[in-house]
Amino acid sequence: IGMWAQVKASEKYEFTSNEKRYIKLINEVVSSGKIDERTLYKYGNYVSSIAAQILGIEREYIYNLFNSLPIKKQSDIVLKPVDIIFILNLSDKAFVKNIMCDIEAKLLNKELVNEMETLKRYVITNYSNL
Repeated sequence: IGMWAQVKASEKYEFTSNEKRYIKLINEVVSSGKIDERTLYKYGNYVSSIAAQILGIEREYIYNLFNSLPIKKQSDIVLKPVDIIFILNLSDKAFVKNIMCDIEAKLLNKELVNEMETLKRYVITNYSNL
């Protein structure tokens, strides 16, 4: 896939939709010219490691960086949307997605620790006025 991401393939090569998606994602990372924690989180280890090979970045660096991420995907966050609804006694659930995105960003920036009590306190402190 990495090789195909670097060349414009002729129409006679039929890629699966999954292969096309990976080629597109790899090209996005390569065109940015860098791989940092945000890139790894957004694109994942597979896409990032292939893009790293193209960019001449050591694979070990990518794996170490990926392993140092506080969360690998949003579902790794210990506080779930249903917890936020319960903690804040929300009837309007429209805010939950924004709260989850905020928590996700704080975790990735290492401003919060992915522990239930810490995240509960953060939600109560910052969102109890909703």
